Amino acid sequence: ALRVRCIAPDAVRVNRIADRLNLSRFEASEAMAVEDARRAHWVESMVGVDLNYPGHYDIIINTDTFSLESAAKAIVAAYRS
Repeated sequence: ALRVRCIAPDAVRVNRIADRLNLSRFEASEAMAVEDARRAHWVESMVGVDLNYPGHYDIIINTDTFSLESAAKAIVAAYRS
């Protein structure tokens, strides 16, 4: 298995969520916080690890730096290697 985590700065994530879901920046920030907590809880309860610990991933990609296409290519290249 290739363990991948995609990240981006909170401001970037909030803007993306607001645009995608047609929310205010405040609503998007709240939605992001709720979803982040839900995901962290799920991973902790199901797998028993901290979602944010970088040592659990083979590759971490900042999607503020890479386009989705570039990120996908990097993931595929890492998988193939």
